[in-house]
Amino acid sequence: MSYSNLKEVQVASFTHATHAPSRGIRRLVIDDDEPVTIGGIQVTSLARTVYDCLRLTDFRRGLALADSALRVGGLSNDQLLEALNGHSSRIAGHDRALQTARHADPRSESGGESIARAAMIELGYQLPDLQVWIPDKLGEAPPARVDFLWRLSQRTVAGELDGREKYVNLEMTNGRDAVDVLRDERLRESRLSAWNIQVMRFSFKDVCNDARFCKILDSFEIPRVSA
Repeated sequence: MSYSNLKEVQVASFTHATHAPSRGIRRLVIDDDEPVTIGGIQVTSLARTVYDCLRLTDFRRGLALADSALRVGGLSNDQLLEALNGHSSRIAGHDRALQTARHADPRSESGGESIARAAMIELGYQLPDLQVWIPDKLGEAPPARVDFLWRLSQRTVAGELDGREKYVNLEMTNGRDAVDVLRDERLRESRLSAWNIQVMRFSFKDVCNDARFCKILDSFEIPRVSA
C-alpha cells in the first residue's frame, strides 16, 4: 500500500452513518462481505479489502496492491478476478478495479517495481518478463536475477529499479557497506554483459516523471506497442 494512501482510515459499515463525517475517515457501506478478526479487530476479508482499495485508487498504486495480494495473500489471478466479478458493476470504481486486477502479477517484488510496470502499461511500452534468473557464464558465481528483462529481436535489455534502500538497508545488504554492495553490482553487470545483455537502470523518481521515464525507455529502444 502506497504511503500516500495511509492518510485516510476506511471504516466499513452495514448501514449509512447517521453522524457527520470525521476528518481522515472515510465510511463505506458494505453489505456483501463476512468480516474476519485479526488481532482482535474486525476487518473486511482480503478479497473485499483488495477490491475496495483497487476501485478507490489510481492504476499505478492499485497495481502495486494487486501484485502484493497475489504474492503475499496467496491469491491466484483467477481467484482475485472471480472475487471482484462477484460485486455489482454499479459500484463506483468497479471497472477500474477489474482493469487493474487483470494486470496483476505475483512476481513483482516491490511496490516500486509494480508502479514502474504500471507506468510502462499506461505509456504503451512492451512489457518485460519479471524477476528473471541469468546464469553466470563463467560458472563461478550464482545466477543473477534482474527486475525486468526484454528479449527483443536483435538484443536483450535488463531493467533494474535502483533505490537507496539496497545500499543502506542492513536487511538488504546483509551487513555489507555501500562500497561492497556497489562492487558486487559492478561484478554482476559484467557477468550480464558476457551474454550481451544491456543493463538499463532507473530510479523511482524517474518512474514518477513520465517524460523522463519515456526518454530512458526510448534511449534503450524499448518498443511501444500502443499509442
